[in-house]
Amino acid sequence: MRRALSAAEFSDWLAAWGDAWAEKDAEALAALFTDGGRFTPNPFDAPVRGQEAIAAHWREEFARQINPAFDFEIWIAYEATGLAHWRARLNRVPDYDTVELDGALRALFDLEGASPLCKRLDLWSAQAVVSGA
Repeated sequence: MRRALSAAEFSDWLAAWGDAWAEKDAEALAALFTDGGRFTPNPFDAPVRGQEAIAAHWREEFARQINPAFDFEIWIAYEATGLAHWRARLNRVPDYDTVELDGALRALFDLEGASPLCKRLDLWSAQAVVSGA
């Protein structure tokens, strides 16, 4: 019998994602994916494939961010898929504007191991500059 992703597992995974983002730890963030994991930052970008490429993507992103914060609300965890609403707030370098991102995500998981690893993460978001320096 195949096991299903629980809401608690999805919540733990999203919390780990948010912690890695807040700590600007690209390697910890990439470790949440399978070796061949796929990350699409927005629907118009080409997917980033593999843990090393995902880490490289986030190292580049983190170089332009100060004080990132992330939170989420789970919509559903069903079979091997999780859907959630997410929000992030950060200061963008070099202008130090405060930027808020508001979006949705879909995550598909490999549930073979003790902890779920993401096989595919697709983000959709809108961003707004809420204050300038």
